[in-house]
Amino acid sequence: MNNSMNSVQDRYTMNDGRTVPCVGFGTWKTPDGDETYASVMKAFEVGYRYVDTASYYGNEASVGKAVRNCGIPREELFVATKLYTEEPSEQTFVSEIMGSMERLALDYVDLLLIHWPYSQRLHPKDWKELNALEWQVMERMVEKGLVKSIGVSNFSPKYLEALLESAKILPVVNQIEHHPGIAQPETVTWCQEHHIVVQGWSPLGSGQVLADPVLGEIAAKYGKSPAQICLRWAVQKGALPLPKGITEEQLAENMQIFDFAITEEDMCAIAQFPPIGFSGMYIGKFM
Repeated sequence: MNNSMNSVQDRYTMNDGRTVPCVGFGTWKTPDGDETYASVMKAFEVGYRYVDTASYYGNEASVGKAVRNCGIPREELFVATKLYTEEPSEQTFVSEIMGSMERLALDYVDLLLIHWPYSQRLHPKDWKELNALEWQVMERMVEKGLVKSIGVSNFSPKYLEALLESAKILPVVNQIEHHPGIAQPETVTWCQEHHIVVQGWSPLGSGQVLADPVLGEIAAKYGKSPAQICLRWAVQKGALPLPKGITEEQLAENMQIFDFAITEEDMCAIAQFPPIGFSGMYIGKFM
């Protein structure tokens, strides 16, 4: 159980010596333009210092604009984006990364992730080589100073082990679906044993888990919302959740998870939740 974090600005130390806030602000499915810009600005105003985006999200430009205009010193902020392309090659990897840098309009990003591994199922002959090549290009971006840290997303131990066969830099994080109902304990344990921070996308199960009656009963016991229980569960698991939020009320609620601790009994009850979320749609494709 991890009870050492006391605010969204408290930080985990990654395996490269850099630090990352223990809760981030997610922007998946938030459209580019005023909505993304306003939500990121509000997140910074209420205390968040970590914003997560991706080229695939299509909102990097608005995220970068908020980072530049928020008035907070750049070194206090943590900006992450992700690399994704269906046409893998060294040239395409470089082009996609530079495209992200141009859209963000920042001198550097704090964290660049491989968004999805090239899977054995879809690339049976060269999946290892493609993932290794993508990683090598990202390592060069670290050397150039455009990227401070690099990591992966949606990698199972199988893909992590293959990547480490040639990697010069150890991934600092693995961003996976992680919430009650989809805990991925094997992947979480592997990452923690190798000093890789686990980040949780869709920490509220895209809202699906919030209607669970057991979660509602647990939330009532602590005087908290089901969403706050999900986020506190992640933090106590030693993971870094990436909740979304549009209104100031939502943003503030997602921060109020450090004034209580879930008992071991209730953590065990949450562990019994039935599978719910997105992982079932891609597990056969990537695991």
